[in-house]
Amino acid sequence: MINTQYLSELKEPVSAVKFGQKGTDVRRIQEWINLRRFYDTSWSLRISIDGDFGSATDTAVKQFQYHLGLEVDGIVGILTWRELVRPMRDAFDTIPFCNNDDLRNRVVGYARQQERSKPTEINSNLGPWVRAYMNGREGESWCAAFVETVLDQAYSSLGISYKDYFPDPSYYSCDRILQYARINNRLVEKDDLLNGLYVPQKGDLFLLMNPEDSSDATHVGFVIDCAATTITTIEGNACDQTGPANSGEVCRYSRDYKNHLIYIVKLL
Repeated sequence: MINTQYLSELKEPVSAVKFGQKGTDVRRIQEWINLRRFYDTSWSLRISIDGDFGSATDTAVKQFQYHLGLEVDGIVGILTWRELVRPMRDAFDTIPFCNNDDLRNRVVGYARQQERSKPTEINSNLGPWVRAYMNGREGESWCAAFVETVLDQAYSSLGISYKDYFPDPSYYSCDRILQYARINNRLVEKDDLLNGLYVPQKGDLFLLMNPEDSSDATHVGFVIDCAATTITTIEGNACDQTGPANSGEVCRYSRDYKNHLIYIVKLL
């Protein structure tokens, strides 16, 4: 892959982290402790993300270790750290595709793999998942970065650089994807969708558009299925329709592409 920031998020602390310590490694542990509730429905414990390994963090780590069947010592060594970050490791694992699986199948496969790991931000556009997608940055809308990450995974599985077919990811923007699609004649606008001149296919991108400005795309994600007037999508920085409202996450959505202002970007 081109974007390997996720490896920094998975990197183990240089030494074991324990009660009384402070710093970046402690903050990373606290982030993953708070994200645990999205992966384990029985987990409800939340702690302050302040970089201070105090009694609350010590209790949370011990409870995590107990849940996972690890030694309950409150010390975050290699085994405890690897279990904390397992969801991200699974999301970025290589899928053993068959040789005849085309790019569309690979895009959908990696989008689904990411979705299964439940990537979720902490507060607004913060946390390890956002940094992994945004090449280390936080504080920005990350739906476009999620799309480019999955494309990076899919193209890399074919041994090619997705930058040969997609904009150079110097920054992440829905508008940049829109401009690129227009320039390369890969954009399907509203009228063509309404007239049935193109039916969305799995692996295509969709863009939500500003109804008052045709040059302003506000959100982007992947089409993984299409039926009648509805597309099933996987998208980042969204809110799961099937469960309680959470922070922005990678989730599946159902969108009526003929009754809402949606454009399609053809994959190839």
